[in-house]
Amino acid sequence: QFYWLTDGQHILWVGKIVQNPPGKPPVDAATFRAYGRFAADKDSLYFDGERTDDNHGEKRVDIDSLQQVGGNIKLNDSGDVLKDRRNLYFQGRWLASAQGYSILGVKSWEQRNILFSPTSCDTTSNPGPWDTILRTATQVFVNGVAIDADPNSFHVVRWVAGVQLLYRDKAGVKRYYFGKDCLNTFNVQRDKVTWMTREASRRGDDCRIATIPNVDPEYFHPIHYNWTVAQYKDLLYQVKYVSPVDRVLTITRLPDPQVQLKAGANLVGKQIYFIGDGGVQIIDPIGPLVWFKNPDGSFSDVFAHDDRYLYFFGDTLVDSGQRRNVTRTLDTAHIDKSGYYLVTEEGKYEVINNAFTSR
Repeated sequence: QFYWLTDGQHILWVGKIVQNPPGKPPVDAATFRAYGRFAADKDSLYFDGERTDDNHGEKRVDIDSLQQVGGNIKLNDSGDVLKDRRNLYFQGRWLASAQGYSILGVKSWEQRNILFSPTSCDTTSNPGPWDTILRTATQVFVNGVAIDADPNSFHVVRWVAGVQLLYRDKAGVKRYYFGKDCLNTFNVQRDKVTWMTREASRRGDDCRIATIPNVDPEYFHPIHYNWTVAQYKDLLYQVKYVSPVDRVLTITRLPDPQVQLKAGANLVGKQIYFIGDGGVQIIDPIGPLVWFKNPDGSFSDVFAHDDRYLYFFGDTLVDSGQRRNVTRTLDTAHIDKSGYYLVTEEGKYEVINNAFTSR
């Protein structure tokens, strides 16, 4: 399903008003026409709710002759590759003249992990991601990128979908590496660290990646069980959503440069840094933090208290749950024999729904 909507004045994609970058022509609702994830108005081309290219000169699209030529046509998916009577377009961008065009191959990534984003606008039957190799009269393209190959003598030797292509042309055998890590928020490589600024759709190779500057990969540590948080020396990196698919990177300097953060509760100076599924929560305790004892005498890593509050440091909170709660009597609070409940004067604190129930 594809969600281009209009109220007559604005164009919306998945409920969000489409706005072009500064210096570009504004979105023109009067001339706006959509074709699946692709769309165009009198000045611009669009894909997945964003301006992707100009719609002038040789790039101008003829919507009336537009057709899908890449992807899985039988499933009515809006393929990456579209063609009109003059041109080819890949993910909303003008690719090349359609002269001499043909699809040389479409190969699924099914032998690898198939990516899925619940926020994707793809149909549920989409079997992607996949690679598309095509040619024109003068070039060969892999997933919209021109490679160094002669189209008339091009021949595939070995093709690992989403990873590499070994091919032969009149100049000999060549190897082309491609694809992205669209599974992990942070990717620590030999010479750099990247982060995913936008999630991939089920097509797989359309996530967006940026390099984090001034970082030595040896000292960059994503925090396990929560890959949206990482530590680099005395800096805390957090990735936060600003839309259903787009994210921003925030950087916070830690007060203690020697601390090594982990998933769960971390005492940093006089503050508690709790790292869980929801990111980082910074708590200012009232007095020292004391962990409750389990029935076997060991210290709990879930329940604690300070001079005023009870704390729950389990990984998951329900929507209305609180990590910090007030009790009238701290002295009588304890973990029951099952080890699952914190018993207080207000009742039992249940981990499942993060709330007190009657005793």
